[in-house]
Amino acid sequence: MPWPIPTAKTIFARMAAATEQKLIVLRPDIAASKISLAVRSVTGVIANLLAPIAAEIRTLHDHQAWWGRQYMPDSADDEAIILRHASIWGVDGRGAVQALGSVLIEGLAGSVQPSAIELSAGNGQTYVTTAGGTIGIGGTLTVPAVAVTAGSAGNLASGVLLSTVAASATITRVSVATQFAGGADAQTPAEIQAAYLQRIRNPPMGGAAGDYREWVAEVADVYAVRVVEDWIGRGSVGVVVVLQDEDGNPRVA
Repeated sequence: MPWPIPTAKTIFARMAAATEQKLIVLRPDIAASKISLAVRSVTGVIANLLAPIAAEIRTLHDHQAWWGRQYMPDSADDEAIILRHASIWGVDGRGAVQALGSVLIEGLAGSVQPSAIELSAGNGQTYVTTAGGTIGIGGTLTVPAVAVTAGSAGNLASGVLLSTVAASATITRVSVATQFAGGADAQTPAEIQAAYLQRIRNPPMGGAAGDYREWVAEVADVYAVRVVEDWIGRGSVGVVVVLQDEDGNPRVA
């Protein structure tokens, strides 16, 4: 049964009724109607003393109710308290994840391209190659790259043109070969709360199916995870992961 929290108006009415009753007994020489006016009227002296007290008492009720929610892991709604619950249960919120992909470099055949070439997209996002190579006879070279800034904003469709941050005499064109995917924003307090509630309700069991779901969620923003026992033989485990787009829908490609 929930504990009812009275409004400031109700608290004032209780205080006014008790004060009125006491004053009528203590001061029989004063007309009850005058006492009532002083206690209950908007312009009454005693009423103006009781009103702010009633408001403060209501504030105390609200504060206690707030703390009541924070004490329980499932009802906590303050970010700092949610993180505190997470730390108690050993659940670290997943930080932002960088998007990974590859780029197609077109340019002078035979020219050697170093790693760490900085590239810029039209939306202001920057990427950097993580390997070098030599542009082939056909004038192309495909190398892996990563978004400089972690987060979902680093995801980029294949075919998008990029530009080199520093001018290059041997590169004429750069485009996304394999889409940049896997970039995810840091978990929100609500997602962290869901993670530690999952940890509480399904404690680690040394490699059970639920453990794999938790481990995947720690490094990627996933839509669903399926664990298949005996994937390639007795004792083996297969993990099928479906990532999700920024809108929460399953990622198709």
